[in-house]
Amino acid sequence: MIIRKGIYRNILWILIPMVLALYYNQAANRHQHLLKNGMVVEHAHPYHSEKVPGTPYQNHHHTGFEYLDLAQINFLATLLVVAAALIVLVPMRILPASILPSSFFVEQNRGSGRQLRAPPALRSTKGQ
Repeated sequence: MIIRKGIYRNILWILIPMVLALYYNQAANRHQHLLKNGMVVEHAHPYHSEKVPGTPYQNHHHTGFEYLDLAQINFLATLLVVAAALIVLVPMRILPASILPSSFFVEQNRGSGRQLRAPPALRSTKGQ
């Protein structure tokens, strides 16, 4: 169990800088392109600022494959961060019952005064 905690801690220390880098990239490098067919594509990657005068759109060009590649990288990075967060935050805590002793599930009564049953119920006989 100690080894698992160490692994989870290491994953967490890798995950935090990845998330911060994704947030920084989305905040600092997000830009838009106006395609020839009128469609606007918004994505984030490091670039040289070449704005088209009077518009918020960038002037540098990408091929169709580059747009697809940037979209897939963004999706896979987000998926990786979510999967790593789930691995760290939701560790599996279920152990098979066969490796646990029965005393783990039921406390043995060794004269402690505790009983594993409820006290007898009393019934009213006035109404009968």
